[in-house]
Amino acid sequence: VILADGDGREVGKGFKCEWGTVRQGTLHVGSVGREFMGHGHAQHTRSQYVKLIDSSSRVLAEDWRTRYEALRAASGHSAPGFLWHEAALWDASKGEWLFMPRRASHSADDDEADGQHGSDLMLWASGAEFEQVRVEHVKAELNPARGFSSVKLLPDQVDTIVALKTEEVR
Repeated sequence: VILADGDGREVGKGFKCEWGTVRQGTLHVGSVGREFMGHGHAQHTRSQYVKLIDSSSRVLAEDWRTRYEALRAASGHSAPGFLWHEAALWDASKGEWLFMPRRASHSADDDEADGQHGSDLMLWASGAEFEQVRVEHVKAELNPARGFSSVKLLPDQVDTIVALKTEEVR
C-alpha cells in the first residue's frame, strides 16, 4: 500500500512512517505523533494520524491527537513541550501500548538543541483514548544525544523488551 499523509486525502504527500505494530490482526503504522510548529504555532497535525491496514490492504486513517496528547500530559511534556515517537508496540499479553519516545522536551522546538532531547521514557498506555498512562524510566544513564528508534517484544519471552537507541549526527 501507499500511505498518504494526514487523514489520507492529501494527494501527493506521503506519510512519514516511523513505527509499526500489529494489534488484533490489524497493522498500525504511526509517524512521530506531534504537531509541526512554525512561526510560534502549529502548522499541521498530519503526523498525529495512525494508519490501520487490514489483511485485505484496506487503509483507514485514524486521528490519534487525543492519544498522543495523553502521553504528553502523563509524562509532563505538554505544549510547548513535545514527544517525538519512533518506537512503539502493542503488547497483547498486557493489553497495553508501549511508546518509547526518541525525543522528549519540556520546552518548544529549538533547532540549536534539536539533537539534545534524547529520552529514557517508557509510556504504557491503555484505554480507548489512553485514559491510563503509566510512566517509567529506563534505568541507564541518559545521553541527551540518543533516543529510542525501535522497540520489540522478544518472542516466547515473558516481559522481555529490546529497545534500540540511535544518535543523529548532522
